This record gives sequence, structure tokens and C-alpha cells, in this order.
Amino acid sequence: MATTIDWGTKVITVYQADMTPLGGPLYEFDVEAFRLELKDLEDSEEGIVHPDTHVHSTETLLGGVLYVRKIEILSPYTVTISPASAYQVSCTGANHNIQDVYNNLTGPTFLPNNSVGLVKTDTSGLTDGEAADLALLRKFHTNDYGTDPDTGMIYILDDDGSPLMESPAFEDYAQLQAFRGQGVMRRGKFVAS
Repeated sequence: MATTIDWGTKVITVYQADMTPLGGPLYEFDVEAFRLELKDLEDSEEGIVHPDTHVHSTETLLGGVLYVRKIEILSPYTVTISPASAYQVSCTGANHNIQDVYNNLTGPTFLPNNSVGLVKTDTSGLTDGEAADLALLRKFHTNDYGTDPDTGMIYILDDDGSPLMESPAFEDYAQLQAFRGQGVMRRGKFVAS
């Protein structure tokens, strides 16, 4: 029995009989063949009026490396494997999200076998406090410094030119003579302005 779709409930059913037995309780499920069956069902007289079941990205050669195809089952479709008895289903042929839309609460153990490559993240892995400290450290090393001759303070300037941090300037190393415009030998600790 081939893959079926209940267009009313949007449940896609895959049958164990269509999988390749690998011995014992293990069966191979060809995700690319499954995708082609879904396309045939979508193109049928009954299926043509319904939304697509999935999106597909084909194999891609990049820098001499062949990346596998990707298949994503779209909402509101879900996948059921029948019969719901004890066996294992090992997927081949494509990366996919079937595990995310899988209906079986009991029955076959589903083994997605997706390959993992470079993963893009939008975070640095730093906490907000660590990221703020890193940004301040960058400013400490790259932004301009200035000494106010009237106050004897050395300033680190923020990106917009305003004082970000300040430190008292001293004309001697022992920090006994405050800055009088004669040159700076030492500065104190910087604190936020």
C-alpha cells in the first residue's frame, strides 16, 4: 500500500509494507521516495486543490562537498506510520523534519538520521553582562582618550565623543602630585563617567 493523505485531517500515512526490511525489527524508510510520492498525491485530481505538503531543497555541491537534500513537511500536515507496532524505522535519502510532525505516540521507534553540518546561530553564547563587558573592553582599547587640564581627569571617550570613563591623572608615579598640566606619569583606576 502506497503513502496516503487524508486531505480533511491533513494526516499523511506511511505504511511499513512500503519500507525495506533490514532484518529483525529494523526497516529503512527512503525519505526521497516518500517526497516523490507526496508530489504525485499533490498533483492528483483530489490533491491539486490542497496546500503543498512539503518544501524541498535538492542536493547541492558547494566547495567540492555534496550536501544532502532537505525536505520539510509543512503545517498543518502530520505523519503517521502504520501499523503502530514495535519496530524501528531508519530514515535515509534526505534531511527532514518528520520527527517534528510525527503522530505515533506508541509503536514504531523513529530514527531520523539527519546529518549535522555548520549551524548558524544568532547569539554569541555570551550573557548580556559578558557582552556589555566585551563592548566596554573594545572601547577601552580602541576609542580616543583625552585629558581635561582644568579637572586633571583623563577620559575615555565613547563612540559619540562623550566621556565614557574617567580617571584622575597624576604628575608623579607615587600619585602625590595631581595633574597641573606638567605631564602625566600615572593615572588612577577608570570609573564610569
